[in-house]
Amino acid sequence: IVIVLLGGNDYIRRFSVDEAFENLDRIVARIQQKGALVILVGMQSPLGRYEGRYRDLARRRGCPYVPDVLDGILSNESLRADPLHPNNAGYEIVADRIGAVLAPYVR
Repeated sequence: IVIVLLGGNDYIRRFSVDEAFENLDRIVARIQQKGALVILVGMQSPLGRYEGRYRDLARRRGCPYVPDVLDGILSNESLRADPLHPNNAGYEIVADRIGAVLAPYVR
């Protein structure tokens, strides 16, 4: 099982949406070709540019999907270490969200 998340650095590098998701699609395909299950984790860019693209990729590749893993975390000062990163409490929420999707695939 491999957990894949397109991160904030991809936003900072200002890849086009198409380029970012072509790269992500290739990453997912390569992992699947090796026989691993991919859990795709989505997040929204500050401008919402990736909305729906994760879900479409997950559907097309047959990946379990964690939607907008940072929803409500970075907008809550008590859950973030700085404007771009969760703190320990925020990461606990992230882990719980991923864990809920991952649970059916592990014993």
